[in-house]
Amino acid sequence: MTLACIAIVILYSLANRIKGIIYVLLYITGNYRSSIVLVFFENR
Repeated sequence: MTLACIAIVILYSLANRIKGIIYVLLYITGNYRSSIVLVFFENR
């Protein structure tokens, strides 16, 4: 159980980091589609 919890925490932190990278990349490109994705990420 503890290993599963640790794995979940690691995956969650990686997901947040990846989300931040995607957020920055989409902000740089600035497409209409990327703004929709940003709204989607903000609402999650």
